[in-house]
Amino acid sequence: MDELHSISLGVSSFGGPSINTNDLTWALDDPAGMKLVSWLSNQMRRTLDDDDSEIKVEKVRAVLHDITLENEEVKRLEEIGQKGPLIKESRHDSLGDYCTPSELRHDPFLSAISSDAIANNHAEIDLRNEQLEYLKRRLDLTRRASEELEETIHWLKHTVKSLDTSISDRSERLENLSLEVDNTIASTREFAVHLLLPLGSQVTDEKQEIPQTREEKLLEEISAARMMLLSPLDSLKPGFTPDPYTYLVESDVEELHRRIEDFDIEDLKRGAFLIRLEKLCEALENGEDQSGLLTDRSDEVSPELTPGLVDCREEIRNAWNVDQMATLKSNESLLDQTLEALPEQIISPLEALHAHLLREVAHTREAEVLIRVFGEELCDLKEDTKFGKQKITSEPDSDSNDATLEQELRELLVQLKRKRPASFGPLILLDRDDIVKEIHSLVTHARSHQQDPLRDWQQTATSTLKQSKSHIHGFLGDVVYANSAVNTSPPFRYSTEGEDVCRKAKETARFLDGEGVRFKKALDGFWGNEKHVKKLDVFVKSVMSSVKI
Repeated sequence: MDELHSISLGVSSFGGPSINTNDLTWALDDPAGMKLVSWLSNQMRRTLDDDDSEIKVEKVRAVLHDITLENEEVKRLEEIGQKGPLIKESRHDSLGDYCTPSELRHDPFLSAISSDAIANNHAEIDLRNEQLEYLKRRLDLTRRASEELEETIHWLKHTVKSLDTSISDRSERLENLSLEVDNTIASTREFAVHLLLPLGSQVTDEKQEIPQTREEKLLEEISAARMMLLSPLDSLKPGFTPDPYTYLVESDVEELHRRIEDFDIEDLKRGAFLIRLEKLCEALENGEDQSGLLTDRSDEVSPELTPGLVDCREEIRNAWNVDQMATLKSNESLLDQTLEALPEQIISPLEALHAHLLREVAHTREAEVLIRVFGEELCDLKEDTKFGKQKITSEPDSDSNDATLEQELRELLVQLKRKRPASFGPLILLDRDDIVKEIHSLVTHARSHQQDPLRDWQQTATSTLKQSKSHIHGFLGDVVYANSAVNTSPPFRYSTEGEDVCRKAKETARFLDGEGVRFKKALDGFWGNEKHVKKLDVFVKSVMSSVKI
C-alpha cells in the first residue's frame, strides 16, 4: 500500500487529482502493473521519509520532472491530437536538443525575449510551414531542372555521336583525297618521263614503241659507217696479222740451215735425177712426146750458174720481206679508203651531232631546273597533305558543325515547347536569329524568377534562423546545406552527381569549342594561303594540260 500511496502523492504533487489508493489495487493484480508500480515507488522512496509535506512535494517533483509533461506540453499535445502536427519531424531530431517550456522561460539567452514574441510562436511556426512549402517548390524545380539536365545530357551524347560520325566521314574523305594525290603524283611522274624522252632516254611502252629521235638516227648512221670501215679490216686481219712468235724465226732458220748442211749433195742429186727419170718414163709410157723436153730445159740452164748450197737465211729473209710488203700495201689501201670515207661518213655526222648536243645543253639545264622545282613542289604538297590529314582527322568542320548544332537546338526547343511560359507567344524558329532570341528570352525569364526570390529568401531565412534554437533550425540547416561540405559553404548547391554532370558538360563544350577553333585555324592556314592555292592551281593546270596533250 505504501507503493500506491507514493504514486498518489506523485500525481497530486504535479497538480493532478487526488487518487484513492483503493482505486489502484487492481494494478497490483497484474504482473506488469506490479512491476510499473514498484519502479515508480522506488523512484520516490527517499522523498517519502521527510515529514514536511511541502518539502516532500518538491522532492517528488524533482524526481519525476524528467518523465512527466508540463501543462504547456499537455496542452500542446492536445492541440496536436486535434489539428495534427504543424511541421513534419525530421530523422535528424533528437531529445538531446529538446527544451521544456520551463527551461525556455529560465534560459538566460531567451530571457530578453518579450512575452509578445512568445505569444507569436504560432505565427512563427506558420512562417516555417510556408518556408517548407517554398522548399518543396524549390525541390520540385530542382527535380525539373534535373530532368532538363538529363535531356541536355542526352542531347550532348547525340551531339558527340554525330560529331564522331562527321569525323569518320572526314577521315574517309581524307583517304580519298590521299588516293587522288597519289594518282596525281603518278600521272605527274609519267609526264616527267615523257619530258625527259627528248634528252636521249629510250623508254619504250609495252604496247607501242616510241619513235626514234634525230640524235638516235645520227648515232645509228655513224655506227653503220664504222662497221662498214671495219669490216674489210676484219676480213683481212687473219691473213695479215703479224705472227706473235716472230722472234723464233731466226732460230728456225738456223735449224733449217743446219739440217740442209747435213744433207749429202750427191745423194740429193742422184735422188732428183731418179725422180726426173721416173717422170720421163711415165710420160713415155703414156704416149706423150717428150723429145724436146731435155733440149729445151738444157737450153734454159744458165751457164753462169754454179752448183752449190742454198742460203736459207737469205731466202727466208726475202720471203719475210715480200710478205710484209704485201701486208703494208693492203693496209695502205684500207687506210686510203678510210681517209676517203671519214669526211663524209664520219666527220660530218659527228660535227652535226656535236652541234646539236651543244644546242641541247641549254634545254638540259632548263629541264634540270624544272625537275628540281617540280621535286620541291611535290615535297611541299606532301607536307601540306600530311598537315591537312592530321588537322582534318582531329578537328571537325566548323561550318558543318555549326549547321548541325543549329538543327539540334531547333529540335530541342521544339521538344521543350510545352514548358515555355504562356506569355511568350507562339514559337517561331525560322533562322539562327530566332533561335538566339528564344534562348535569350528563356535565360532572362529563368533568372528573373529564380535568382531574386532565392536571394530574398536567403536573407529572410538567415535573420529568422538566428533566433531559433529548436529542432527547426537543424531541419532547415539540413535542407539548405544538404549538398554543402560545411555550414559556411554556399547553400542550395547541386549534388555530387549534378556537379559531375555540369562539369562534364562544360568540359565537353570547351573541348568542342577548342576543336572548332583549331580546325578553323587549320583550314584558314591551309586553304587561306594564296601561295598554296596558286601552287596547287598551277600544278593541276600543268597536269591537266599534259594529259590533254
